Amino acid sequence: MPNSLKIYQVLGYILLPIAYLFGFFDTLFLLSALANPEVLIFVFAIASLVVYIFLSHRFLKKGILSEQSFASKSKDWIKVNAIVSLLLCTLFLLNGLSILAISDAKLLQFIEEKAKVTPGIPTDFDMNLLVSVTKKVSAVLLITGIAGVPHVILTLRYLKQYSYLFEETL
Repeated sequence: MPNSLKIYQVLGYILLPIAYLFGFFDTLFLLSALANPEVLIFVFAIASLVVYIFLSHRFLKKGILSEQSFASKSKDWIKVNAIVSLLLCTLFLLNGLSILAISDAKLLQFIEEKAKVTPGIPTDFDMNLLVSVTKKVSAVLLITGIAGVPHVILTLRYLKQYSYLFEETL
């Protein structure tokens, strides 16, 4: 097994639990998006990432490792979701880096400024807790971006390399 395939497999296993976590939260966001349609684009982007992770895992297990064939539409599904996932993982990577690079004091100051203009936030809310949660969420997003970007690039490469696995159906 080539080294790039081993890396691809490890990255895929890192992304699988993230896909389960994001899938769960995406279901919750879908419910809130019914009341706020602007959130739907975010919901669909996260759903695309989840679909991509599961499809690419299936492509690895059944296609690359077992040499089983797929319908040609599976390749299209993987490609489309891979492109959306690449954009999303790049944003996660940039977001995670930028928030983790900021000092806690500057992040606290930024959050307090936003809280002043945001209606409905209680005055006794612990902003330090919000800073801590923001840093932890940013770390998860950073890990997703670090694993996701090379995984998508390798997936697109393997789709070309193993294109014979996708049957043409009329």
